[in-house]
Amino acid sequence: MTRNGRSELWHTRARPAQGLGDRIALRAVHSPDFPTTTVQFPFNSTLSADQRRQIVRLTADFSLAAPSGAQLPRPALSDELMLSAMGGSLRLRASWNPATVPGQGLNLTVWQHLATLGRDHNVRLAELGSLLPFGHRVIKVTTNQREVFEGPAIDNKRTHFAVLRQREYLVIVEAEKRFDSPALLQQYTAQGREMPLRSVRIQIGETPDLTPGGDGPIGATGAFWVKVGTSDFQFPLAATDADGETFAFSAPMVFVPFTVEANPGAMAQIRTAYATNVLNDAPRRTAPVNGQSIAFAPRVAAANDAARLSTERVLFNLQAIAGSADAPPFLPLIEEVAARIPAVEAITGVAQASELRFFAPYLQGTVDGAANQVAAFMRLKQPLALDFPAETVGGLAKTALQMSGLSRTLGPLPGDLLQLAKGEFNPEAIFKDLASGLGAKLLGVLSLKDILSTFTGGADFLPSIPKLLSETKRLANNVPESVVTRFDWSPKLKDFGPFKARLPGAAAELLVKSTIEQRLEPGAQPTYQVEGTLKNFQIDFVAVLQVNFASLRFSSGSGQKTAVKTVLATPPIAMGGAYAFSTSSASSCLPDCSAICPR
Repeated sequence: MTRNGRSELWHTRARPAQGLGDRIALRAVHSPDFPTTTVQFPFNSTLSADQRRQIVRLTADFSLAAPSGAQLPRPALSDELMLSAMGGSLRLRASWNPATVPGQGLNLTVWQHLATLGRDHNVRLAELGSLLPFGHRVIKVTTNQREVFEGPAIDNKRTHFAVLRQREYLVIVEAEKRFDSPALLQQYTAQGREMPLRSVRIQIGETPDLTPGGDGPIGATGAFWVKVGTSDFQFPLAATDADGETFAFSAPMVFVPFTVEANPGAMAQIRTAYATNVLNDAPRRTAPVNGQSIAFAPRVAAANDAARLSTERVLFNLQAIAGSADAPPFLPLIEEVAARIPAVEAITGVAQASELRFFAPYLQGTVDGAANQVAAFMRLKQPLALDFPAETVGGLAKTALQMSGLSRTLGPLPGDLLQLAKGEFNPEAIFKDLASGLGAKLLGVLSLKDILSTFTGGADFLPSIPKLLSETKRLANNVPESVVTRFDWSPKLKDFGPFKARLPGAAAELLVKSTIEQRLEPGAQPTYQVEGTLKNFQIDFVAVLQVNFASLRFSSGSGQKTAVKTVLATPPIAMGGAYAFSTSSASSCLPDCSAICPR
């Protein structure tokens, strides 16, 4: 109809049904690309084909309610719906909870739409998902907003144009994930021993604007590595370890849509991509932690930090489980760590990181007891040569070990872990000579592997294993003050060559104790106190001359002179064969060595 040179624009408006007030209930009964779930239109649009498919089901698919009793489908509520020859106008808001119908390929939680005469002004969509590897629930928000920009000048006149600008970001719904509940621990293959972190918290409420789709979807799953610009977004995280201590780190993560969580094939594809993806020559699942102290197993005593390591990086992986509306179908685990062992550093003075993995019997449930007598919990991928300077372990014994694992009760362990776990002590395997040829020596001459007894179990087993433990001393306000490292060793000895591990009525004893303390303040130097005692032994010179020692004691410490005290037994010497003569006459020829003799 035209009047006075003007034509009316016809339009039709929807009116609300009775009982809904001013709001109009809308249900989408069809989408022209309804069958399409993964193939996307090559150009950006405010609604994707998959989102339109979901809107149809969430507003009009009444089969959703039958099996679950869910409050679905639910109509979208509109304040305005108008159609005209120039296009439609719409003001609409809808919200759903797709978590009530898992396995239906739905994850759309919010749809807000503002359009005028066929042009979108503001469209906001929220999609439920999770972050892999830790499983935090998140919402991926996509906004499409029309913004006005100034264009190039034409005939000296300013121009403006309006475009839809799309941005994506994540809102953290579940800031903290805990991994210490009994129900969850039962889902782990090793009852949670492979994941010693009690919790992981994301330290932000939402991310910056993301690169849409990251660096591309993982297959046809819709999952993607979260990126900002051209780089992986490093989520700031705070975790609590097995002792309840907190440490901070950052790590990239994968957004997993809720739509695929119930799809075993898709989840297997995502887990494989996570495990194998490498960026800048390092697995993306590697998290640097920059030398922070982390406990990877529960402590066995208050003054025992054997399970705490100065950790450089942690390599995470995944375990598949049955998911639910509240939790995704995967759990994180620690596959490998690169860490420095504080007790080893204290002895050698060298900061050297080693790669460690959990000891298989420990993961399988053999935590301690008869099947794991040394309480081993981690193994080194490559043996670590530990060369003890004589002045740090008592002077009498220069100890060289090939460390192969860690114990929660003894600290670093030498030799074959499986043998030690069974209670088998084999000096040949433990005290191997190093490439330097110095090896492990007693009195600088006798090889320790030759004079230490071989046995299985019993009261002498654990004392024969060198015990090297560190403990952090703290002030009253729990602030760390110093790290104290103690070395204790009392192996059982046997005869070898001229060394006789006995005197009449008494077996030989070797006791080595060392304490090193490093104060945690700038410029502080370590202090040490060491003592070594060898008792009840004899040196036999080709069955001609035997010298009997009650004890040989070595002591030293910071700011002290090294001292050696020798006490001869009674009788002190004996002569044999054709050279036999009075023991008392020979003894009178010996100097008095019962006093402490500095050197």
